[in-house]
Amino acid sequence: MAKTRVHDLAKEYGMTSKEMLGHLADMKIPAKSASSTLEDAYVSMVRKQLKPILDARAAEIEAEKRAEAEAKTQAEREAKAAEKAKRAEEFAKKSEAEAKKAAEAEAAAETAPEATAEEAAAVDALVEEAPAAE
Repeated sequence: MAKTRVHDLAKEYGMTSKEMLGHLADMKIPAKSASSTLEDAYVSMVRKQLKPILDARAAEIEAEKRAEAEAKTQAEREAKAAEKAKRAEEFAKKSEAEAKKAAEAEAAAETAPEATAEEAAAVDALVEEAPAAE
């Protein structure tokens, strides 16, 4: 008959040796330390008695995994939303800068023909004065 150590059984069920020793004491199974060995009959008794506890623990672990996955998904959504908002803000700033440049260019274009007309009038005046000087 093979014997199982308490710490191996605890590891199999994802609990500490101390927790397993507590369960064994509740079931009146003789074990003093984590390195104590258990007969197969005791091991099968422990497995039957701890099945509800193990199922509950498995459900807790599954719930934790789901919660972590949901939190990760939510964090990814928030990150995407923040990135989208940042891009929209950059686009708005770029559009605003382009509109400002266009307005400045338009204003410059409006004042440029006036200056050219004034210059043309000055040139015409100079041309008219030039023959009079002869």
